[in-house]
Amino acid sequence: MENKNHQQENFKSTYQSLVNSARILFVEKGYQAVSIDEISGKALVTKGAFYHHFKNKKQLLSAC
Repeated sequence: MENKNHQQENFKSTYQSLVNSARILFVEKGYQAVSIDEISGKALVTKGAFYHHFKNKKQLLSAC
């Protein structure tokens, strides 16, 4: 049970990190100028983690 809670916390933390990083980058550079690589890098997660949480950049924008 503890392991599942830890996984859920990591999932939420990664999701929130991606959303927060995207918000910052979108404000600084504009939506079109920001790449998924940049968002993932700022969030300190892999590109695979990005796609685990979001289908594409547009879906991430909706979460912001």
